[in-house]
Amino acid sequence: LFQNMTCNQIDVCRIDLNLSYAIDCYCATSTTSNVITAVGSCNGSCTEVLSKDLTTLHVQAGIFVSSNGTLYVADGLPVNKIFALEPNQQIVWSSNATIPPSGITGSCALNKLSGPNNFAFDSFGNIYISSSLCHLVAQWALNATNGTLVTGSPLGTLGSTNLLLNQPYGLALYESLSILYVSNRNNNRIQKFILGNLTGVTIAGGNDAGSASNQLYRPTTIILPHNNSELYICDTSNN
Repeated sequence: LFQNMTCNQIDVCRIDLNLSYAIDCYCATSTTSNVITAVGSCNGSCTEVLSKDLTTLHVQAGIFVSSNGTLYVADGLPVNKIFALEPNQQIVWSSNATIPPSGITGSCALNKLSGPNNFAFDSFGNIYISSSLCHLVAQWALNATNGTLVTGSPLGTLGSTNLLLNQPYGLALYESLSILYVSNRNNNRIQKFILGNLTGVTIAGGNDAGSASNQLYRPTTIILPHNNSELYICDTSNN
């Protein structure tokens, strides 16, 4: 990209080149057989007004279906919410449950989210959310109005120490051992946190960005299988 051009990926838009962030909306203009819209709507545009009125999705990221059929969808800027939709609710209305339960302005306060993208659940119904633009992970209990810091800075400070994150993305919970794995995207590493301890241990990557066997390059989603025997990593920029 050259100076003053438009960038449609907010996490890679460079301020020094004066790049503008463009809203990115993909819609089907005709009905596709065997495909049903589960959440959101599209009228040919994707404006911030629609998203803020909670009538459509804007920058959806992580999705998860619970054992009772509830669909959770992370919607990023400018909405900064996790939507929880019961089965057969096919559009996001303001009456649906959301995290945070009120307010849509992104903030690094623990009663807000900024750029939520992925999450994990435990057996008690707590949800762990990566607030990527605040460089932290917070735990939200059922019906809570505030999150609890799990890792990262409560001030939204980014960094590369074992106490700081730089755009956390994927999460994987090993509940029986109280371990949360965090994909630390811009630090090119995966870290392991014992719940209750803010200090992480790097278990993969962390040797700058690269394609060597001891390196990662902007990892995103991570998956821990049911047998908890290995961790699968989406190493995005290494394809």
